[in-house]
Amino acid sequence: SYNYERKLERKLVKKCFETIATLNNKISKNNYHNANEVIKTFLMIKGYGHVKLKNIKSFEIELKQKLEIFEKNSNKKSPKIAAE
Repeated sequence: SYNYERKLERKLVKKCFETIATLNNKISKNNYHNANEVIKTFLMIKGYGHVKLKNIKSFEIELKQKLEIFEKNSNKKSPKIAAE
């Protein structure tokens, strides 16, 4: 329903900002590319109704996988890079 989608969208906006904050705190030369891939995952959310809900399910799986890769590469020693 329309209200359910709006609630879900608000949760996704919050998740996006939380994800950006997490990436920002851990970004380095080793994981910069992975951080970019994590952010691009949010572009998977599109469509209306059942199409959007299907895309959100795919997004959640993809986001989890990409965050795991980002975390793995975050554990490698490298100097942090400055935001430009």
